Amino acid sequence: MKLHMTLLGILVGLSLVQPAQADNVYRWVDKDGKVHFGDRPPSEAAEELRVTDKSAPISPSSHYDGEDEDADINEATPDTRLTADSGAKRSPATFSAKQLLGRWQDDMLNDAFDTYAADGSYTRDANLFGSKLTLKGSWKLVGNELQVQIKTKSMTLPNGQSKTEADVRLNKSQLISISAAEMTLLRNTKGGELEFTYKKVGV
Repeated sequence: MKLHMTLLGILVGLSLVQPAQADNVYRWVDKDGKVHFGDRPPSEAAEELRVTDKSAPISPSSHYDGEDEDADINEATPDTRLTADSGAKRSPATFSAKQLLGRWQDDMLNDAFDTYAADGSYTRDANLFGSKLTLKGSWKLVGNELQVQIKTKSMTLPNGQSKTEADVRLNKSQLISISAAEMTLLRNTKGGELEFTYKKVGV
């Protein structure tokens, strides 16, 4: 928009200057990158601009520096913005599977624990209203994605009765951060993406 207003101002200004008169106005760029307007182009590379009001006088030439044009191009070019944004963003962290080894307590459920073993086995133990729930399966870290493959589910009731059944499902989470004492996972749920925090047990 700034470029268009600048060009419009130049063309309007040309109609107010004496004394030369011409049927057409030409636009050209010199070796220094400056844009010129006039009725006598210096070369065939000049662009002809039709003037509808031929009674309006124009000056032999006029010019403006290309700084405003360059500024508008920089503001409007997506690639320029993308380069700037990309430079500001940090590269995603890379985690090691060894960092997950051990027993982790769910920060939302005090009686829920996830255990990631070195042999790739996974266990979740949780106490729910006096009943004990146990999920068993396997786990692996693919990039920053934690994949937990659940295979069986066991429920032990307060009266001692227990039941084990197949419960095959794959849970995927994005590992956001992890330290020796805490880790944070991002997981898709029915309510959208939610962050889950776990505390390392035995630290």
